[in-house]
Amino acid sequence: MADLTVPQTLLDRLAALERELRAMKRSPQLQQSSLTGGKITALNTAGDRVAEYGELVGGGYGVAVNEASSLSSLLIVSDATGWSAPALGHGWRDASAFKPVTSATFEPVYRASIRYPVSSVLLVDVVTVQDAGTTGELRLRIEGGPTTTVKTLPAGTQTTTLFRWEHGRQLGTLGLQLLLVLEARRTGGTGDVNVYEPDDVFESSLFTAATGGLES
Repeated sequence: MADLTVPQTLLDRLAALERELRAMKRSPQLQQSSLTGGKITALNTAGDRVAEYGELVGGGYGVAVNEASSLSSLLIVSDATGWSAPALGHGWRDASAFKPVTSATFEPVYRASIRYPVSSVLLVDVVTVQDAGTTGELRLRIEGGPTTTVKTLPAGTQTTTLFRWEHGRQLGTLGLQLLLVLEARRTGGTGDVNVYEPDDVFESSLFTAATGGLES
C-alpha cells in the first residue's frame, strides 16, 4: 500500500502560508499616500529620465515629460510660472476688425474649428460695441449641435462677454471636429451691434472654468 502521509515539511509550509495570509488581512490597508519633498521618476530602458512628478530637477513642483536629452517636451510647474513647455502661441487681431449686425434674427459673424477637443469646457471672450439706443444678443453654437444660453448686450456701451461653456461633446481623437459659430442679432433700436473678432477659443478644465460658473 502507498504511504499517504503528508511530509511534515509541507505541513509546516502550509501553516506558514496561513499565518502570512492572516497577518496580511489584519494589516492596515493603504487608503492614500503622499510624498513630502520627493518625486516619482520614470526611466526608459537606457536609464534616461523620461518623466517625473513631484519635486522637479529645475526647482518647484509639477509634472515634466522629458526627452532623452533632458529637455522638457511638457513642463507644468505648480508655482506662478505655470505651463512652461511647449510654448503656446496666441495670434494678434486687427483692433478695428469688427462686423456690424442689424438683423433681428441670429446671424453668424465668426467661425472657429477644433479638430480634436481635449477639454470639456470652452472659454471665449467677445468684445462688442452697441450704438446708442441699440441692444443686442450673442450666443455660441456648435454646427449640428447645442447652443449656449443667450447673452444680452446693453445699449450704447462696449461690452466684454465671457462664455464658459461645457459643450458635452466626445473628447480626443474619437470625437468629432467641433465647428463653432458665434452668432449675434439686434434686439432693439436702429443702430449697429458691432462684434469684434475674438482673440482665441480656449479649452479649459472644469476646475478652472467652475470658478466663474458653467453654462451647459
